Amino acid sequence: MNHTQSKLPDEVRSPLDEYLDAIEQVLAETGISRSERQNICDEVEAQVLEMAWERTGTQPERQDISAIIAELDDPTAYRDRDETTAAADSLLKTTQSRRHPLAMTALLLPVAGLLLIFTPLAPRGESFTYAWFAIIGFLSIVCAGLAARDIRLTPERYSGMGIAIAGALFLPVVILATLFVLQIT
Repeated sequence: MNHTQSKLPDEVRSPLDEYLDAIEQVLAETGISRSERQNICDEVEAQVLEMAWERTGTQPERQDISAIIAELDDPTAYRDRDETTAAADSLLKTTQSRRHPLAMTALLLPVAGLLLIFTPLAPRGESFTYAWFAIIGFLSIVCAGLAARDIRLTPERYSGMGIAIAGALFLPVVILATLFVLQIT
């Protein structure tokens, strides 16, 4: 049998029950739901019992439970839990921002356009190829601009500013590099 699930006599358990009741009262005052209050109290109870069994090696006595509770936070510390939880939730939302889909499009569009040149679907003729690159480059820059605007306005929701910039500059840099290489030869 797990020692955290073992039944303690009421006189041994009474300091723990008083502590848990005080925590639940503070949590109720802060507006936390009943199920969440129950979960928190269950976790604290398991922690106290685990510590008591580790400390004594046998079934704990009332003074063991009281000594452990004296080492723990005062129940009023759970009142500040709401502010701490809100700050942690805000940080979590910030870290969970996702890359903007248009930023990814801005980067992948010119790559796909360049790869298409080497397939049978490639535009035929020099003027069609130039028009193809102009259209791809224009669409890439528009997608990057829209993504950059959204990322700047809602940084908690989107990330990927570097990807958007890379997408906007990819095709112009490739074209300039190609012209430079052709100029040298």
